[in-house]
Amino acid sequence: MSFDPRVTLTPEPGVGPGWTRVAEAVAARLNPEEIEGIWLFAPVRREEREWGVAVISCRTDDMRLRIYTAGYMVIVRGREKGHGKVSVDEVGESPVTVLEDVIRGVQDRAGDSEPPVEMAPSLWFGDTPSNLDQQEG
Repeated sequence: MSFDPRVTLTPEPGVGPGWTRVAEAVAARLNPEEIEGIWLFAPVRREEREWGVAVISCRTDDMRLRIYTAGYMVIVRGREKGHGKVSVDEVGESPVTVLEDVIRGVQDRAGDSEPPVEMAPSLWFGDTPSNLDQQEG
């Protein structure tokens, strides 16, 4: 496999306007208090666009996890700088015990050599009432 010099990674997953838009879209679609885990993959830049993807898990009533992918594309240069799109899609349901395999599968399909960064929902969404309760206890 050859290296494409036009593709670069941005320095930190979770930082920047694309991730802010993803967090807002996720909070609008899902209850942040139900989110069990968030894994952010390193964004990729190619020419004037940047793409980022996250895997999000939410616990169900029967102790399984609903799995979502959330991603963005944002234009980082040119006349349309700042324009882009965000998606949040439910992709399946999984037993808790196979979550690691699901994350590894996303990593393999993306061709990412680095594992994703796990982020606490409280860091991404701020303090929700349940997060405040956990901090006090």
